[in-house]
Amino acid sequence: MRENTPEIGVEVRGTDTESLPQGAAGDGTDPGDQLVLRVAVPVVNPQSTSRDSMVDDDAIVGRLPVANADTPCADDLLDAAVVTVLEERVTAYYPRDDEVVALVWEAATDDWRCESWDADGEFEVESGRRDDDEAILWEPDG
Repeated sequence: MRENTPEIGVEVRGTDTESLPQGAAGDGTDPGDQLVLRVAVPVVNPQSTSRDSMVDDDAIVGRLPVANADTPCADDLLDAAVVTVLEERVTAYYPRDDEVVALVWEAATDDWRCESWDADGEFEVESGRRDDDEAILWEPDG
């Protein structure tokens, strides 16, 4: 994590490799595996209302697909450039050719949504995020 890591106790709890269902990358394809990042966010009265999160004591743990990712945000598989946190909002950014797609998780309410906007050149971690105060939780190796 970078120097602006939040002090609210948000932590990366590791990664998992999950097999994707046949056809996830198109009819008749074998998409392989996706890498999923587990992020724990302490919240008051945590409640899991989705299949992508679970309660662990006083935290809610979300599963964010980050590599070869099958997300509700696009029809194709995506690779995240960065995962960030701002208070109780965790965001995975997936740059594409002409747009940036983001999977946003509001941990306090366990709400998941997709956002997208036109890319203005190549995505850069420091300048491409929606909010300059977001702390970087994860970046791909290499």
